[in-house]
Amino acid sequence: MSEPTVPTGPIEERPAGFMPDEAQRALILEALSTAGVELGAYDIRMATWLAGWDWPTVAVIASWLHRAASRPADEAEDEPASTAPSRADVLREAADELVHAGQLHAAAHLRRLADETDADTDGGAR
Repeated sequence: MSEPTVPTGPIEERPAGFMPDEAQRALILEALSTAGVELGAYDIRMATWLAGWDWPTVAVIASWLHRAASRPADEAEDEPASTAPSRADVLREAADELVHAGQLHAAAHLRRLADETDADTDGGAR
């Protein structure tokens, strides 16, 4: 059986496959590095925690990171702000997907991050 690959475009169906936790951790850290994300000790701890989730969850998140990192900077700058979802909106959408997948603890964590993001960007107003 071949090692699963990270999807490179929009994902319409659950990614199939299995990857051991340590390989998933390396994949997540590589995706974050490719995206230019500077990591602290707690970030690495959370990447390790995320690596313990099932392959479809890790594959989708790694795919998002790779696609975001590969988007040309000028394309991102040219997009009108009104059509681009906020980070908090993206976190809430991901939380909703986790609820549908039965991953309530992870969904609650993402919702808290979304609320913190709102507070950081607009002084707490929603």
